[in-house]
Amino acid sequence: MPWVDPLHLTLSLAPDGTMVGTAENSLTQSLSSQNATGDWRVEILRAFQTWVVNANINVGLVADGGQAFGIAGLTQGDTRFGDIRLAAESLGTSVVATGTAYEPNGSTWSGDVLLNTDYNIGVGNQATYDLYSVLLHEAGHAFGVGDNSDLLSVMYENYLGLRTGLSSQDVSDLQSLYGPRKVDAFDAKHSNGTQASASYLGSFSSSITADITTLDDVDYYKFFIPPPASGTTFSAQLRTSGVSLLVPSLTIYDSSGNVVGFNAANSPLGGDLSVAIPNAAGGTYYARISNATQSVFGIGSYQFGLSAQISVPRTSASTGLTASNRPNDLLTVATKLTAKNSSGTSLDFGYRSSISTPSEADFYKVHSQNNTNGARLEMIALVSAADVNGLAPNVEVFDSSSNPVAVQVIGNERGFFSVQVLNALPNRDYYVKVSSLAPSTSSHSTGDYFLGVNFSLNQTVNMKSFGGGTLTQATPQEGQSLTMNRPTAFHFVLSAATTDATLSAQVQMSIYDQNGNLVFRLVAYAGQPASSGVTYLLAGAYTVRYSAVTRTGVLPSAVSFALKGTALSDPIGPTLTPSDPTTTIDPTTPPPTDLDPVWSDLSYLSIVPSYGWIDPFFYY
Repeated sequence: MPWVDPLHLTLSLAPDGTMVGTAENSLTQSLSSQNATGDWRVEILRAFQTWVVNANINVGLVADGGQAFGIAGLTQGDTRFGDIRLAAESLGTSVVATGTAYEPNGSTWSGDVLLNTDYNIGVGNQATYDLYSVLLHEAGHAFGVGDNSDLLSVMYENYLGLRTGLSSQDVSDLQSLYGPRKVDAFDAKHSNGTQASASYLGSFSSSITADITTLDDVDYYKFFIPPPASGTTFSAQLRTSGVSLLVPSLTIYDSSGNVVGFNAANSPLGGDLSVAIPNAAGGTYYARISNATQSVFGIGSYQFGLSAQISVPRTSASTGLTASNRPNDLLTVATKLTAKNSSGTSLDFGYRSSISTPSEADFYKVHSQNNTNGARLEMIALVSAADVNGLAPNVEVFDSSSNPVAVQVIGNERGFFSVQVLNALPNRDYYVKVSSLAPSTSSHSTGDYFLGVNFSLNQTVNMKSFGGGTLTQATPQEGQSLTMNRPTAFHFVLSAATTDATLSAQVQMSIYDQNGNLVFRLVAYAGQPASSGVTYLLAGAYTVRYSAVTRTGVLPSAVSFALKGTALSDPIGPTLTPSDPTTTIDPTTPPPTDLDPVWSDLSYLSIVPSYGWIDPFFYY
C-alpha cells in the first residue's frame, strides 16, 4: 500500500541512545567507526533518493528528537521525527538489516529501518556489507516494494554484493504504487525552461513549491520588486530541507539579463540557498533554478520565495486535501468523494474534515472501481487525527442498501482507526461513517481528521490468527510460548467479547521475554472495537499471557478473545541461504507468574508500551 502523502515524506537519523524496543540505538557510533559522518549520511540518502527520482515521491531530511521507536504519534507528519527513521542495534546473525513498509495501522513503526551492528556495514568495499546496497533494499521496503526472486533486483531477499542502482522491475514495482514522476504545476501549464518562457509570479508575497523533475529540467521565474524610496536589499531564498534531497542552484538576473546573484549547494545534507541583492533597484527580476549535480540528487521538489517568506511547517497527511463545509451527518446526505480527487494523497479517496461535537457523525460515499472479470476487491478505510492529542476516531462501512458491512479492525491506536473489508464488490457504492470512539466527556471526542479510502485487487494487509480462547471465573488466565527466529516488528490486533453486558470486562495480552521481563501489553475491551499495537521483538523465546479483568474483580462466566496480526518488517539476509522466517506459537505453555493484572482505564486506547504507564486517556 502506498504512503498516504508520498510527495511530503520525511526521513530522520535517530540519535544514539534512542530506545529501539529494549535496546539503544548506536547508528552514529557504529557507522562513524570506519567512515566520516558526512560520507555515510550521504550514502543513506543516496539509497533512498535512488528510488525517489523514479516516482511521485519526495523525501526530506529532518531532525530526530530521539523519542522511542514505535511511540504513539502520527504515522506521517509527526513533527518530532521523520516518517521514515533509521537506527542500528544488535539483531543477531539472521539479518543484516530490516525495514517496515507503510502500514494502515496507525503505528509510527511504518517506514522505519534498522541496521544490524553485529555485521560490518560501511561505505563501499571498506566493509563486508556495503551500506548503500543494504539500504537500497530496505528503502524499497519503506516505500512498499516487496521481496522477489530476481537476482538482478535490489529486492532479492539476500545480500549479493555491491549494487549500482535499480532494475527495470524495481522501477516498475515502485511506479505501480506511485506512478512516474510528474512535472510541477508551472511546467504543466507551460514549460518555463527559458528566460523568455519564465513563469510570471508578479509581486508574490508567499513562497511557491515546484519541482526539478529530470536532470535536464530548468525552471525560470519572473517577478517584480516595487521601487524603493532608496536602494534596498532583498533576498531570494530556495529551500529543500525537509522538502526533498535535491541539490539545487539559484541564479538571479536583473531586467537586462545580467547576473546579480548566484548560489549553489554541494550536498543533500544542506540544500537551502540564499542570494542577497544589495541596493536593488525596483523592477523586474528573473530567477533560474536548476540542479547543481547530475547524480540522483539532481531531482526533487523545492520552495522558492523572497526575504523571510519561506517557512516549511511539518505537515500531516492531510496536505492539500479539501475540507468539508456542509452537513453530512446522515447516510442520505453523505458527501460524495471523487476518486483521486486531490494531489495530496495517493489513495483512491481522501478528505479532510472535523468532528465538532461528541455526537456528530460524518458520512461519505465512495464508488469501487469496475473490473471486467468481476474480481472482488480489498477495501481499506482509515481515519487519522490531525493532531496526536486530538480526536479518537471510529470508522464504520455500509453497503449501497445502507446495511452494515463486516469489517476487520486493522488499526486502533492513538488518534488512528482503520478497517479492512475483504471481498468488496467492484463497481459498487459504499458509505463510510466517521465518528468519535471516545466518551463524550473526553477532550478527544472532537477534532480534525483525515479520511482515506483505498480499493485494491491485491490484499495489502494479511492478518493471521495467532491465538484465541475463552477465559472463565475458574480459568481467568491462559498462556502460550512464542519463538522468534529473527528480529521482527509485529502488528497485533486483540478483540474481546462477553455475553454478560452488566460487567465491563477486558482482556490483557502480555508478552514476557525469557528473563520474565514485560516487553509488551495490549488491552481489548469486551463490546468495543478491537485494539491494535506494534512491538519489535528480537530473536528468542517469549511467553504470552492472556488475562481477564473487570473493575470490580468479579469476572463474567466467560470472556472470549481472539488475537490476530502480521509481521511488518522485512529483512535483507546476510548470505545466499534464506533465513528461516517462521514464528511458532505453542498454546500449551502455562502463563508466567507475576503481579496480578489490574484494570486499565484506557477508555478507547489499549496498547500499553513497555517503556511507561498511562494516564486515563493518553500515554507516551
